[in-house]
Amino acid sequence: MPASKLLSRIRSLFLWALALAILIVIFRRVPFSQLAQAWSRFHLLGFAGPLVAFFLVLFFLDSYAHAWLLRRFGAPLPYPEVLRARGASYLLASVGFLYGQGSIAYILSKKTGRSLSEIAGIIFFLAYNTYHSLLILPTLLLFSFFHDPGFGQTREFHWLLLFMAVAWPLFALSLLFWVRGRPQSLRRRLHTPLLAAFDQARLSDYAFVIALRLVQNLIWIALTAVALRSLDLRLPLADLILKLPLISFVAAIPTPGRLGTTQGAWLVLFAGQAPAQDLLLFSLAWTLAMNLLRWIFGLLFLRHFSSAPSTSANT
Repeated sequence: MPASKLLSRIRSLFLWALALAILIVIFRRVPFSQLAQAWSRFHLLGFAGPLVAFFLVLFFLDSYAHAWLLRRFGAPLPYPEVLRARGASYLLASVGFLYGQGSIAYILSKKTGRSLSEIAGIIFFLAYNTYHSLLILPTLLLFSFFHDPGFGQTREFHWLLLFMAVAWPLFALSLLFWVRGRPQSLRRRLHTPLLAAFDQARLSDYAFVIALRLVQNLIWIALTAVALRSLDLRLPLADLILKLPLISFVAAIPTPGRLGTTQGAWLVLFAGQAPAQDLLLFSLAWTLAMNLLRWIFGLLFLRHFSSAPSTSANT
């Protein structure tokens, strides 16, 4: 067996084992009987409405972001085609974040006729700015509570403050390097298809993508707050703004179906603010329902992608 395939299998087994180990620890803490009690109070329609609304918003806005960047970096594809490609990629996205990114890169590469590394670079540019868009609201919140003696003494405050103190200066340095073009010698060495989007991007491109993602994040937080009421949970808005981005970062760990890590993050970050069984049920229901919608969309759009011919950007 080739070493690369062996490493891939070991990595896959490790992620399955990680998800299983986390879930075992969680269910030892929260027995199934308590989860069943929470289920008896669960308002399914009150949960399904916000979740489906968020999924559709995510689908259309995320596809628009991909279409805009493809056009901006010289690989234009009609928005309906990007929608179909994004839908088809959801089948693997349900397995994990990285699988979804890889599949959309592959599909868009076939559709546009551009190299896989070039399209992967565009998606990397999107992911890079998505990451920083998630930091904006927590950063603003941290500054607004900086002089609050109660909030300022919390563990989350200190860790996030340290994290922001590292993340934002690094982002500023990356802008200085790519947008201002210094130092030129190093930039020329990094002129590869994978980094072509960064090489071509203007400051306005960063601003547009971050603003688009920020709108998406605001909708996500608002709809999550509404969905939490399906279990009569009313978590403070400040905590949702501060902690949901952290859950998003944890969910990017490619465990199967984003299971285990997501539930653990909900239980740790919101410990003491709501019953553990309610938090566990909500996070499980949200994760599994999102995966179900990804499977449905993936199967619906995969047939179109399989039967449709590739579209070269030069035609």
